[in-house]
Amino acid sequence: VLACVSHQRLVVWYYPHVVYVDKDLLPKTQTSVDAAHFGKQSEIIDFQGSSCTIQRADGSLLSAPVSAFPLTLVQYATKNKWPQCTRLCRFANQTVLWACLAAIA
Repeated sequence: VLACVSHQRLVVWYYPHVVYVDKDLLPKTQTSVDAAHFGKQSEIIDFQGSSCTIQRADGSLLSAPVSAFPLTLVQYATKNKWPQCTRLCRFANQTVLWACLAAIA
């Protein structure tokens, strides 16, 4: 997982290794959410599981939730649990999951 705060948006790439497989899938494996409430000059302090901790310019810490589905998908794939991968993709029905699965497979 790769994350950044850019142009007042929190951008998360769930499977950045996709650039070595298919560069066209890269935009489909990312999500972007509005981060204007973080303010300017904010930086990511910690990223654990499905939580991203961001420090604002004034020193205050904020937590931003991130979808846990892609992280679970990668865990299943590393354990070769492909039926669980497809089941998760069908359950969540998110394009980002199907793109990650295509890149991992």
